[in-house]
Amino acid sequence: MRIGTTLLFKDGYCYQSYDWNMLRPLGALQNALNHLDKYELDEISIIRPVRDNDYYYNEDVQRLKNAKSSTPLAFGGGIRSLDDIRILEGLPVERFILSSVLFDKDLSVIKRLHSKYGEQSIVGFIPFSFNKHFEVFNSLKNRFQSPHSINESALQLCDEVVLHDCDAEGRNTGFNPGVLSNLEINSNNLIFSGGVSEIVRNGESIGIEPKSILIENKILHRENSKKTYYGAM
Repeated sequence: MRIGTTLLFKDGYCYQSYDWNMLRPLGALQNALNHLDKYELDEISIIRPVRDNDYYYNEDVQRLKNAKSSTPLAFGGGIRSLDDIRILEGLPVERFILSSVLFDKDLSVIKRLHSKYGEQSIVGFIPFSFNKHFEVFNSLKNRFQSPHSINESALQLCDEVVLHDCDAEGRNTGFNPGVLSNLEINSNNLIFSGGVSEIVRNGESIGIEPKSILIENKILHRENSKKTYYGAM
């Protein structure tokens, strides 16, 4: 199982998110990457927390082009059109994370990334919540909505899919495995994110072992290496 982490990237700085509505500053992007490189993670996902309109896509992408890391990088947040893809040229990343386009009937963005960077370069990102009932978050509309609004054809074009528990984000409350029975996704392509730290230590309780997990506060704020989690499995 691969182990990675997530950095939220906004206006040149990185943040840790809690409960889908609070941000904790982590400092400049390069400083955060330097800190994480020592943990020898399998991947660092750099995600721009874009909700509704996106006014700083170009500036953030240009900042990211100067980033350096010995850890493989993935990038997402604001990749919504063919014009957005053109600006990605030269980024020091191996994979691209898509969220709002998963709700779009038009598959041109995903297909263009496929042709330009390869099928294994696409990662879907689905934030979900069980606050009242099961819903998924559409960042373009800045709201939670029915999981049936996701375009299944778009999901099938993703090499892997991140299931991100917004209710457990940044905390130790535990990833909610109920998402597995509410979304029809190939279990062999799943990445768990949001409150996964404790579940990793008790993998049998979720009934499935994902291909990868994205650990948040345990990696970013405590002196833990990924070996701690491998040893706990």
